Amino acid sequence: PWDALLLRKDGTLVSISLTMTRKNLGSQKVLVMTARDISTKKQIEEQLDESREKYRLLTNRLNIGVFRSQAFDKFRLLEINPVIMKMLDIKDEEGVPELYLLELIESESGEKFQTDALYKEGFVKEQLFRLKLDSGEPRIVSISMILTRDKKGQPLYCDGIIEDISLQQK
Repeated sequence: PWDALLLRKDGTLVSISLTMTRKNLGSQKVLVMTARDISTKKQIEEQLDESREKYRLLTNRLNIGVFRSQAFDKFRLLEINPVIMKMLDIKDEEGVPELYLLELIESESGEKFQTDALYKEGFVKEQLFRLKLDSGEPRIVSISMILTRDKKGQPLYCDGIIEDISLQQK
C-alpha cells in the first residue's frame, strides 16, 4: 500500500491508502486500484503523538523519577525519565544499560521489595529503600508503583515513581 493525498472536487485534500491488485476479468488481465480514506486514522495518530509528547515533556520536567518496568522477575526497567538517569549517574540516553529495579534497591532493614503486595493489591505506595550506586553515595528513595494487568489478569508491566528523599531523612 502507498499513502497519498487525493484532491477532491471541492478542492479539499484527503489522505488515502492505495493498493493495486492484478485480476483476471474474463480473458483480460486488469489492475484494480483501491483507495481507502485514512484521514481519521492519520488524525488519531497525530493526536496520539501530541499526547505522548506532552506526557514526555511533563515527566521530564518533574523532579521525580518516572519509570515503566516489567512486572516479573527482577523488574527490568523499560523506560526511565531523565531524573532517574541523573539518580543513577547515566550520562548518555543511548547508553542506558539493562537495569533491574530489584538489583538497584535494598532495604535498610533487610526487607525485600513487596512483590506479593504489588500482585495482590495492584500497587505499592511509598516504600523506602537505599539506592545502590557505584559511587557508594548513600541515597534513600521512596518508591510507589501501580501494576497493569492484561485481559486475563496476568501482570503486564508496572508504572512507578522514585523520589529521592535523602535530604528529608537527615
